[in-house]
Amino acid sequence: MFAALVAASTASSTVPPAAGVAASTEALAAVARGASPRVEIAGPGVVVIDARGLTRLFGQEAQVASLCRQQAADRGVVAAVAMASTRTAALLLALDAAERIAAAALDASRAVVTVPAVIVPVGAEAAALAPLPIALVARLAALDMPVGTRGRAARRRAVRGAADAAGAEVPLALWRRWGLATLGALAALPAADLFERLGVAGLAWHAMARGRDARPLVPTAEPQPFEATCALEWPIEAIEPLSFALGRVIDPLCARLDHDGLGTVTLQTTLRLVTRELYVRRLGLPMPMRDPRVLRTLIVLDLESHPPPAGIDVLTVTFEPVAGRIVQPSLLARAHPRPETIATLTARLRAVMGDGRVGRPVALDTHRGGAIGMRPFDGPAAGLPLAVAETPSTTSREQAGAGRLTLRRFRPPPPVRVELDRGRPVRVRSLEPRRLPRLGAVRQSAGPWRSSGDWWRVESAALGGEPAAPGAATVRRAASTSSVWQPDPSVWSDEPTTAWDEDEWDVVLDSGTALRLARDRRRDTWVVAALID
Repeated sequence: MFAALVAASTASSTVPPAAGVAASTEALAAVARGASPRVEIAGPGVVVIDARGLTRLFGQEAQVASLCRQQAADRGVVAAVAMASTRTAALLLALDAAERIAAAALDASRAVVTVPAVIVPVGAEAAALAPLPIALVARLAALDMPVGTRGRAARRRAVRGAADAAGAEVPLALWRRWGLATLGALAALPAADLFERLGVAGLAWHAMARGRDARPLVPTAEPQPFEATCALEWPIEAIEPLSFALGRVIDPLCARLDHDGLGTVTLQTTLRLVTRELYVRRLGLPMPMRDPRVLRTLIVLDLESHPPPAGIDVLTVTFEPVAGRIVQPSLLARAHPRPETIATLTARLRAVMGDGRVGRPVALDTHRGGAIGMRPFDGPAAGLPLAVAETPSTTSREQAGAGRLTLRRFRPPPPVRVELDRGRPVRVRSLEPRRLPRLGAVRQSAGPWRSSGDWWRVESAALGGEPAAPGAATVRRAASTSSVWQPDPSVWSDEPTTAWDEDEWDVVLDSGTALRLARDRRRDTWVVAALID
């Protein structure tokens, strides 16, 4: 026996309906799972139960149907219940009962809508379905859509006839021209003649009208959160022993991800400390992953760079599952490193260098010379087109390299002492011999090139460079926030945001070394901005 539960929207009901179709579906699914382990969510507000063996627990079929309807009403859902020996017959009878409940609810003279549960004995499916309207075939075909339309992987076990019937449009207008109004009229037609006119889909519709199943009930897996918790016997204060507990938590979660063909792009580690506080860390991954060793390493490295303030009592790890990553290698392009390897490498570098100091360089929206920022690394670009170019000749390479200069920036720039003659540098002395050991007289110089900027970004100083009052600075900053350019918060940079006024010189020393010198006009200090190769 199969039991079908269909949510009906009623306007005059003593029990308030649920606040939407999704809530009704969840309520019916909870009722069905409380009665049987084999439950299929056939569609929005439609649930089918494998009711075989329930009579030993709850009594006869009428008692089972009454219990399901009462529990649905307790959850705020008015449900139509039908029981039959086939899944198709139970669904058609429940859909018809739900329509009758909705039609009766429109009658304002009826305060309470009561439609008894429909129970059909074995072998009487065709007779029970005969008076039902033929339009129910279209609703049932919409519930049995194939995989490409509904996206349910379990539908792949459906037989060819049901898929063809769901994929084809139900010809209700044609059936009305033929004079067919009920399922009994459709079931009385010769199957051979119906096949000649409508094909395989016609045979599937003919079987539906007679209450025959084209496919078995496919249970819907109960959604389970990808979360695991480990309560520790003794508080852990070091990260190294915590890695062993992480293995016990992450390994089963990754096994579930691998079984379902999923991956995770977000890791959340929740630590309950001995102080009864929760310490939460979230990690974003560049691509879906499910390797337990990589995920454990990423969590450990993140906790090493952000250690919890107290001992750990309970460890909880939560994954946000997404579709798994499918990689198709190319025979023409060079293989990229694995995302797991890149994520582990960047996590180790962040643990050493700090947050924001590992990523890919991006240009800043500023005129300051040498300014650069870092954005989080999001993995190698995929699907880049292959560019095939002719190999340049040796002469062209020499000509191109002859006029090309490379500017190697110093970070931070080393300070130097510069002697001037008529405003031009004539000798450079290093103040940090370890970084710049060979400096001396200037053989050739070009400049100065003066640049200034960021004077419009008023932060903590008033006009003229003198400190302003705290109240005035606050008011001026608030007034300029809406009109002054602000840096991108996702880009990390240690470039100063104060105004600058510099003169730059390109000099060649007697030793042949070419440098770019920068003079801060406000402080009258010199630094070596870059080395020219």
